[in-house]
Amino acid sequence: MSLENLRGAIDDVDARIVKLLAERLLIAGQIGLEKRLGGIPLNDAAREATVLERVRRLAEAEGVSAAAVENVYRHIITSSKSVQDVSTALQGETGTQVGAASYVIPEGDWRIPERRLGHSRTTKRFAIVGGAGRMGRWLGKLLLAEQMDVILIGRDAGRLSVASSELKTVATTDLRAAGSADVIILSVPINGFASLVEELGQYVKPGQTVIDLTSVKVMPVDMMHKHLPNCLTLGAHPVFGPGAESLSGHNVILTPTNDPEQALAQWAQTWLETHGARVRLMSPTEHDRLMSVVLGLAHFIAIVSGDVILNQEDHAGLEMASGVTFRALRALVASVLGEDPELYAAIQTNLPDLPVLERSFIEKAAEWADLVAAGNAIEFARRMRALDDRLERGESRAAYNALYRITEK
Repeated sequence: MSLENLRGAIDDVDARIVKLLAERLLIAGQIGLEKRLGGIPLNDAAREATVLERVRRLAEAEGVSAAAVENVYRHIITSSKSVQDVSTALQGETGTQVGAASYVIPEGDWRIPERRLGHSRTTKRFAIVGGAGRMGRWLGKLLLAEQMDVILIGRDAGRLSVASSELKTVATTDLRAAGSADVIILSVPINGFASLVEELGQYVKPGQTVIDLTSVKVMPVDMMHKHLPNCLTLGAHPVFGPGAESLSGHNVILTPTNDPEQALAQWAQTWLETHGARVRLMSPTEHDRLMSVVLGLAHFIAIVSGDVILNQEDHAGLEMASGVTFRALRALVASVLGEDPELYAAIQTNLPDLPVLERSFIEKAAEWADLVAAGNAIEFARRMRALDDRLERGESRAAYNALYRITEK
């Protein structure tokens, strides 16, 4: 085997070692949570001695220097204890069962207890289920910047390890950890939402706040009401992606369905607006009706346009001949096609008004195509002018100028 091939083999081994180390540190964080919940001291000299003795025996069996392996493992144990220290720090004061207090709303008094929403600096604790995803990490950064405690929860140990390292906060694959939080945020795919919430129902405590961030609202809100009846729940939709630099200038929709949720939504609206977000409150049904146009139809048009454009043969010629309108369309197509296909498929198939809207789009497209095929330029121009008249005065010219600014960057 050549030197290059041998070095490649070493690189492969190193990659596996690092992945296993990441998995070990993630498990160490879970052990830290268990120690805290069980009142077990962090340091365990007897367990450390057992681990070191075991790896020495394994090293000797493999014909490797036991002293060298022990030295490596002392560093690993130190790192593991550091991770455990972080995870236990997020569990609150000694003897405190964080999140165990009942959430009782006196009749006619819909104030949200400050402890539940973490207004005290010592009790702000958020669990982000789906914390290894792009939006989960984005939200984690935002909350950590606000000096809040954050624990990331997910199913993929490798991705969680990366997210934990990036955000410098604890992560775990154990959904039970959500029970230690004041606020649980669900940043998970739509298709797995119902089963996740059903499982989460086993671990939440009365009075915990649970907020979902899915792109549809009727189904998730119904599922939270069904499986988390003793929690304060709220549907929320940040109508932007993890590429946003901040909340400033972006839309967030909240969908309260009763008085306690309305109070929570008003508190959240105030907090979000102080960070520059534009917030609207509406019902889950109204949200999904609007999203059928804002997300569903827009994505559908971009995907179908991409299907047509990318099936043309002369891509280089198209690029060379393109003007601002085509470049903007192609940018839209590329931005949509580059997103998570499963997420976009779930949005398409979970917005109840969307099939009718897309059928209407197809019918309208056929009408316009018929005008083109018939060479009816007069009627085409008349209809186009009539649509422009329905826009705000000056909107079309401003949009055209904006396209130039976007495509020339």
